[in-house]
Amino acid sequence: MRAVICTRYGPPEVLRLAEVERPTPRRKQIRIRIFATAVTVSDCVIRGLKAPRRYRLLLRLLAGWNAPRRPILGMVLAGEVESVGRNVTSFKEGDQVFGMSRWAFGTYAEARYDLIFDAVGKRKSAGAMRDAGRALTTGGACISIDDDFPRPTRQDLDLLKRLAESGALKPVIDRRYRLEEIVEAHRYVELGHKKGNVIVTVGPP
Repeated sequence: MRAVICTRYGPPEVLRLAEVERPTPRRKQIRIRIFATAVTVSDCVIRGLKAPRRYRLLLRLLAGWNAPRRPILGMVLAGEVESVGRNVTSFKEGDQVFGMSRWAFGTYAEARYDLIFDAVGKRKSAGAMRDAGRALTTGGACISIDDDFPRPTRQDLDLLKRLAESGALKPVIDRRYRLEEIVEAHRYVELGHKKGNVIVTVGPP
């Protein structure tokens, strides 16, 4: 199967499209045929080893010394269950699924919000988030992705599914790229100007 491999830490050009062995799910695992993924800031941080100097040693120990230990990057997906392990009961072949791996936009506003979520990170959004509290309702909250890494539960994902299906949740998509254009997608995300998700189409829906 085709996959994008991160050959070493560095600029977007270290990413390479390659043929890799199709994995076989273990008894409690499922194999998903991925239709789409997204390039996130976290992907760019890992690929480029862009942590502050004092954290780079720790990041290398966790992710891999000269290159990511798991060379196929990407943290979010949408696709279809292709195969299931013998002990899997929650999914079956053909199920349409979405999810994210756990290894997971601040703006000025005149309207009033219950929650303002900085999905970019405090280093880039500090200016925009400085007065964000003025846009909050009483009891509202302002949080950043830097505060913790997303750890969604099955219940969280079920809620997202219901909200998306009802139209209450409308994802913001900035740009779309093909898998062969993964280098261009990383270059764009690294500019720090994306206004929503940057989608990478992996296969036909």
